[in-house]
Amino acid sequence: MSHRDGYPQGVPSWVDLQAKDQEVAKAFYSQLFGWELDDQPLPMGGHYTMASLDGGAVAGIGSPPPGSPDEMPSVWTTYFAVDDLAEVLAKVEDAGGQVVMPAMQVMESGHMAMVADPTGGVAGLWQANQHRGAGTVNQHGALVWNELITPDPDGAAAFYDAILGTTHETGPMGGDTDYTVINVDGRSVAGAMALPEHEGVPTAWTVYFATDDIDATVARAKELGGTVMNQVDSPAGPLAVIADPQGAVFQVMQPIQMDD
Repeated sequence: MSHRDGYPQGVPSWVDLQAKDQEVAKAFYSQLFGWELDDQPLPMGGHYTMASLDGGAVAGIGSPPPGSPDEMPSVWTTYFAVDDLAEVLAKVEDAGGQVVMPAMQVMESGHMAMVADPTGGVAGLWQANQHRGAGTVNQHGALVWNELITPDPDGAAAFYDAILGTTHETGPMGGDTDYTVINVDGRSVAGAMALPEHEGVPTAWTVYFATDDIDATVARAKELGGTVMNQVDSPAGPLAVIADPQGAVFQVMQPIQMDD
C-alpha cells in the first residue's frame, strides 16, 4: 500500500541501515525483498542507497559516518516524524533523554537528529522537506511495524509521549506478557515490550518488514547468508527475528491483517 502524504508527528516515517559494507547489504535485502535500489551521491563522498517497491521508497542503506570505529555494528534505525525538530529536541533532556546527534540538514531531503530515551533506546527524528518518508508500507517487503525492546516499556513510552505528543497504553498480549502500544491520533503506530533478562537482547528499536509467506522468507534469508535467531507465532501474526550477513537484526512478520 502507498503512503504518499506527509506523516503526522510521532509516527515512524522512515527506517535505514548503517551497513559496514553497503554492497553486501544491498545484495542481501534486494534479493530477499525485491527492493529496487538507487544510489544517491553524498556531498562528503560515498552514497546513500534508496530502496523502493512499486515506485515508493521503503528504506535506506548507508554506511557508518566517516571516522566511526571499525567495531561499530551494522544496525537498523527507526525515525519518527516531527513537525519542528528544534522544538522537539528542546524537550528531550527535561523528559530524561539525551540528544546523541544534534540536528543536521540532509541536503534538500530534510533535517534529522538522534536521541536516546531514558532506557537506552536510540531513535532518529526526521523533519521532512523533499523526502517525506516511506512511500510504500504494509505490504510484502515494506515496513509494517516498529517496536522498542526495553527493560521499562512504560517509562520509555512516557518519554516519547513527552517529546512527540504521542499517547500509550499497556495491556496483556497473551500469557504473562504485557505489551505497550504507542498511539498517534487514536491509531497504533509503534510498540514497546520487555523481554526476559536471560534472553540478553539489548535495548533497541527494532524494524519489522511484512512478508506474504513467512516460511519462504525465512528460507530465503538463510540461503542469502542471514541467521534466523527466532521464529514464533504472535497475536499479530507469525514472525521471525533475523540477523543479516553483517549482524544487523530485523524482523519479518506475516500480518494477520494489514491496514494502511
